[in-house]
Amino acid sequence: MRFKNCTLKYVKNLYMKKVEAEQNKDENTLNELKNNYPELFNANFLMDLLKNEFERIKNEWDDSIEFKTHLFKYH
Repeated sequence: MRFKNCTLKYVKNLYMKKVEAEQNKDENTLNELKNNYPELFNANFLMDLLKNEFERIKNEWDDSIEFKTHLFKYH
């Protein structure tokens, strides 16, 4: 798992980079992200990202918390 010991903020920033690249049809950035962070294109990974975000909000934490996989396991 590439995101072990990463902060939630780091993962969210990478995901937003993916979203912006999709909106701008930036194939170079999308290919780079697919090669380096294939989890960003996995719907199960997105569910874990949302679960982390919901827990952060519920507990009134900032984005510096460690990103944790709750629901799914990745290769």
